[in-house]
Amino acid sequence: VYSFGCRIAMASPSHHEINFVHLLTGERFRLPYPPAPFCRLLLSGDLVLAFVPTVGRAVQYCRLGDVEWRVASCTEPYVLEDLIFLKGNLHALVRSEDVGGLCYRLAVANLSDKNTVKLMFLGDNLDT
Repeated sequence: VYSFGCRIAMASPSHHEINFVHLLTGERFRLPYPPAPFCRLLLSGDLVLAFVPTVGRAVQYCRLGDVEWRVASCTEPYVLEDLIFLKGNLHALVRSEDVGGLCYRLAVANLSDKNTVKLMFLGDNLDT
């Protein structure tokens, strides 16, 4: 069960779909279960993201009402540590390795039509 303010998402016991229920209106949405494992869901408007933080470069996404998920990846050497929607924009904590070791940065992330996550970095590197 995942909570998104007034919406709740529940995985079906058979793991074939995810059901969304708006607690105030009772409105329901169903999505197919994401094709790859995930441990977090994010919802903003009608966009749903499923991902595993700190592990990979890919995020699965679809819109409410879609029949299948899409996958977008960021380029090496970046790893998506965590994602959050803020004022309708997707923000990412991004990890990479450089000559000095691990590097963390904040970025605005955009999902492109070419199944890539485009990163627009904000400010300087962050201290671990």
